[in-house]
Amino acid sequence: MACRGRLLEKRLSLISRISYLHIFLFALVLRAAYFLQASHCNELFDYPIADAHVYVSWAQQIAAGNMVWWEPSNYTPMYPLYLAAWFFLFGPRPEIIFLAFHVLGALQAVAIGKMAEIVWSRRIGLVSAFLAASYWPFILFEATFYAENFAVLTLSLCFLCFAIYTDRGRLPWLLGAGLFVGLSSLVRANMLVCLPAMALWIIWDLASKRTDSAAISTGGALKTVVYRLLLFLLPALLLSVPIAAWNWRIAGTPILRTQAGSCLYMGNNPDYGGLIVPLGTEWKNLIREPLLAGKTLVAEKEKYWIHRTVQTIRTRPGEWLVLQAKKLLMSIGAFEISQEIDIYRFKKMSGLLRLPIWPGFAFLGSTAAVGLLLSLLQRQRKPGFLTIFAVAYFVALFPFQVASRFRLPLVVALLPFSGYYVLSFVEYLRERNCRKLFLLVAAGLFAALVITPDHTELRSRNVVKHWFFIGMKRHAQHDMKGAMNAFIQAMVEDPDDPDPLLPMGTINLRSGSVEKAKACFVESYCREPRNPEALLGLAQCAIAEKRLDDALGLVSEALLHWPNSLKALHILYGLHVARNDWEMARLALEQMHSYVNCPTSVIFLQAAVAERIGDYDEVIRLYDEIVEKPSSSSFDRDKAAFFAGATCWRYRRDRGAAQDRWNRIGQHGRTFWGPIGDYLTRKLPEKQMIAAYSESDRETGGDYMTYALGIVAWMRGESLTAESCFDQLCSKMSVGHGEDAEENVLARWATLDLAVLGREETMKQHPSRALLPDESGSVVGPVGLEPTTNGL
Repeated sequence: MACRGRLLEKRLSLISRISYLHIFLFALVLRAAYFLQASHCNELFDYPIADAHVYVSWAQQIAAGNMVWWEPSNYTPMYPLYLAAWFFLFGPRPEIIFLAFHVLGALQAVAIGKMAEIVWSRRIGLVSAFLAASYWPFILFEATFYAENFAVLTLSLCFLCFAIYTDRGRLPWLLGAGLFVGLSSLVRANMLVCLPAMALWIIWDLASKRTDSAAISTGGALKTVVYRLLLFLLPALLLSVPIAAWNWRIAGTPILRTQAGSCLYMGNNPDYGGLIVPLGTEWKNLIREPLLAGKTLVAEKEKYWIHRTVQTIRTRPGEWLVLQAKKLLMSIGAFEISQEIDIYRFKKMSGLLRLPIWPGFAFLGSTAAVGLLLSLLQRQRKPGFLTIFAVAYFVALFPFQVASRFRLPLVVALLPFSGYYVLSFVEYLRERNCRKLFLLVAAGLFAALVITPDHTELRSRNVVKHWFFIGMKRHAQHDMKGAMNAFIQAMVEDPDDPDPLLPMGTINLRSGSVEKAKACFVESYCREPRNPEALLGLAQCAIAEKRLDDALGLVSEALLHWPNSLKALHILYGLHVARNDWEMARLALEQMHSYVNCPTSVIFLQAAVAERIGDYDEVIRLYDEIVEKPSSSSFDRDKAAFFAGATCWRYRRDRGAAQDRWNRIGQHGRTFWGPIGDYLTRKLPEKQMIAAYSESDRETGGDYMTYALGIVAWMRGESLTAESCFDQLCSKMSVGHGEDAEENVLARWATLDLAVLGREETMKQHPSRALLPDESGSVVGPVGLEPTTNGL
């Protein structure tokens, strides 16, 4: 026994010689190995899915200069802002950004260790840092665009600041803790519930210290408490209020994010089993429920879901209680519940990470539970903020669905307790305290028996569509053959899934295999009758077969399942254009215009249809609306100003109104439109405009420049120059393009303008022939607008 004791002492002394630098380097090596292996083996490694795709898209918009949003999102802008900074530094290069995330993950492990050292001891800190460095879910999510990597990092820094504050009592560290937890809570909104709990701990901590007992006796306690609470809570408040205020302005409700109500409903509906509803048709059907109930505003949707949640609990109380028990087991269970990405499949793609030596939640949860209980029994004050956070966060998480990445912030609070358990075990072993050692081991084994087994059979309920997303990535890369193979593999894994059949049908339709496309859409609809996308696919097949009446019926049926669908309404608009029914096309566009945050592309289509009908005042009003719409991009504003000015001249011969519109070009940021606007308003000579355009990378830029040269020549009375420019555009007429294609619009305008120029020349030579009859015998005004069948 003495020999064993000396051997243990040597091992403990070896641990003492390890530094946080060693832990940091170990974490980097482990992460680099995973990165190298997964980046070569995992096809979805750099492909953002669902939530990650939203984050990346939003971040790219911010990096491009679009700092505000015009429709409330189911996320706050904090993580997209963070990602935008990385995009600004490294551009759209996921591999470099993931490497940076891995470096931050290694530093995060050190921060957790230093926090545990301050709370307990250096040895516990080193063990906690090692566990954080080798906890494999951390490593996996650090190489993704999911927001949890930022939430966990900032929470680790918050705990470090909090530990320093409790140890030294210095207020700047309390302010830092408030700042970092505020940043973290804007990524995982559940953490907002933890702020009041941690504020209560600050009050308790002040009351329990002797130094503040004197303050209480002198009457300064209230001021001290208020001041410290403000230091902690104010950063989160200052970060949250602007977001809530802006959402209030654009949506009429002061919320940080949307879909909280739908998540609450899914988490309390026994039909969903406490898990995330899988992406695809099932998810879309769920989200469309408020629309079918006539709820279109954000606040109305949130109230709808809360009402549905309460109604479900009232009508199915027994099933709801059983569901809560299942969620409890799933929340504390060792199985990592996947959401958009298959976590275990990602892990297996790394030969190093798949080794069973790296700690997962089975080890961490079991040891942390006993370590936390041990600290409570010993009435340790310092780790109190970790305990209260863990309890508060679990309570905040529990009403919603269960998923592995939602649990990661809880792991940060549990890691030090796991390190405390390990060192307690070593200490009891060294002291040969058999009684305490037996109790510690027995408690750990009991916790493992509760946590480790898959009580609710989650492995068989994995709903992640791995091959489906591989197919979508290949489809985005225009690898249609590879995409089809992936979708076929997706159907092998889940024979009842209707979603792979939809892109398969689209691929077949675009390749001209209409019958195969119809078979795919029909099969998808049979698997899920509430699938409007299958109906829209069948409608597109009917259009390809020139069965416009059948297509119209299918689109109308799809709109019953998906009210105000932009895709369905766009197809409906095209059908009406093909039938030369411009009034009905206009009604379809007006319905699209009523959509929240209507895309500017829809307003451009409305203007084109109003032009067809001959309502030129409406055309100009719509273009002006785009110019004045805050959510419009700078490019769309400049394009609309250009079109509005051209319309004022072409149909009204109003030179002043045209100049007023063209003066707006470039007011919202310089784009490639700048030289055109300066030329149209006589601020830039023709040669300089052409020279500026020769440096432009935009392929269609030359067409706009050519039309600008033509319309200026027309306004000056230089008919031959104008005709030459318009002839050049007419030669580029692309019959296959739709009404919203830029080159088609310019070519159509040029064709009509050539006719007008010819009539004006005729008017000069023969004033009696001011109005010319068209082929039908009716009189044609300044510009003839014959309808075409080119709208699909």
